Amino acid sequence: MGSIFKLFLGRALNLLGYPALVRECDYESHALGARVRVKKLELFTLIEVNGIDVYFNRFTGTIDGVGINPSAGCTLDAMRGSMHPAAQLDTPVIPARMRTTAD
Repeated sequence: MGSIFKLFLGRALNLLGYPALVRECDYESHALGARVRVKKLELFTLIEVNGIDVYFNRFTGTIDGVGINPSAGCTLDAMRGSMHPAAQLDTPVIPARMRTTAD
């Protein structure tokens, strides 16, 4: 298939709201320290990224829920601690070089 045809087919499917197809796979990037796993279940497609599970409805493609995989060593406390403190309070993060003395 030509890449132009694939581009227009993808746009048409997006306009129709058709969910994307995803194959089961395991991927690991040692350089970035990331692990991604895709698994097909009966009603959901599970995409796990570094111990965070995201469940997609297999028929609509919408996110149905998010979970934590304890066997991956991921805990709720570790997730909270990994966020920037300002993000936890829903406040914008202002880089130091953009701050003024009035801030």
